[in-house]
Amino acid sequence: MLVYLFKKNKKLFIKSLIFLLLFSLSRPVFSKLIIYYTNLSKSETGVNIGYLLLPGLLYLLGYFLVNLFSEKYLDKFMIKCKQCLNEGVYESLLDRHGLNFDKSYLTSIFTNDIDQISNDYIQGLTQIVYFIVSFLGASLVIYSLSGKILIYLIVISTLTFIIQKLLANTLADKQYSYNTKFSKIIKILNESIDNIREIKIYNLEDKFRYKFKKASIEANEELFRLNLSEDMVEVINQTSASLIEVGLYIVGVVLIIDGKLTISELLAIVVSCDSITLPIYSFSRTYAKFAKTKKTREKLIEIINGSNTFKGDFKISTIDKIRVDDYACKYDLDPISVSVSFSINYGEKILIVGENGSGKSTLISSMLDFSRNHVGDIFINGINVKKHR
Repeated sequence: MLVYLFKKNKKLFIKSLIFLLLFSLSRPVFSKLIIYYTNLSKSETGVNIGYLLLPGLLYLLGYFLVNLFSEKYLDKFMIKCKQCLNEGVYESLLDRHGLNFDKSYLTSIFTNDIDQISNDYIQGLTQIVYFIVSFLGASLVIYSLSGKILIYLIVISTLTFIIQKLLANTLADKQYSYNTKFSKIIKILNESIDNIREIKIYNLEDKFRYKFKKASIEANEELFRLNLSEDMVEVINQTSASLIEVGLYIVGVVLIIDGKLTISELLAIVVSCDSITLPIYSFSRTYAKFAKTKKTREKLIEIINGSNTFKGDFKISTIDKIRVDDYACKYDLDPISVSVSFSINYGEKILIVGENGSGKSTLISSMLDFSRNHVGDIFINGINVKKHR
């Protein structure tokens, strides 16, 4: 997915990445600024106003500009990516690559899946880059002050990451399962809209109410399991971050008592530690969003690349003959109308008559878009359309 989006938006990707890396270093730079001011306070000759104000003002100006351009190019990149996915999936559908997929699922791609990629995958990816670079920058700052504290932070962080990853990997299956169940709701809605007359005529309201209620309950239950898994990752994450903070003060006090660390250096480490604890606080939520889009990403790339092509090589330039054999509308697996058979050749005209709800429009739809809501066979130029759904 990332390779596909990169190829489509190279310049925006590079600009976004550059400003993202610069912004990721803002916290470590601020930590160095704290150390600078701490050392400046120890000066016995007084403090020059220029040395006091200029570094802080330059930092604020740089932080503002880098943050502004980082958000600007990231927003542009996300919009372009969404546009690329919209066009890619639609182009595949026009090329008939989508005929193996359910209509409701294809609808959910545009109403749910592509937004999920834009909001969760791309944002999650940029935040992960930010966390990693910020973490590394803070580690260098802390290492320059106390290697023991850095080792403690890395050990706890690594254990936290392993636990988070194991839990987050299960989210992809849960998210995909929810998307699938959600698409069933859309399918029932589409069926209800497309067949509202037949539903009324054949008194199928109770069956559709039951189907809709059942699909809705199943989707909501899956959503609950998904949210619960995300919350578990978050609880473990917050507990680990609290352990880091408490342990940091304990280790710091021990080092101060041993004379291996000063109070001012501990203050600088605490400030620098924000660039380590903040990523850990947020990483689980971000990685969870990133991980749960895995199957959605795979399915979208599969559609865009045309892996799911329609069966055969069904291309019609001129329709010479249409033959309908024992055609009837159906609900689930059972016919709900009288079957008909007829044939029509090129240049001929035929009049289809019948009562409201008898299946006239459904018959035409079956010939135009290979609808599945009928029994019997429809042949175009001697080719059964069932082979090309």
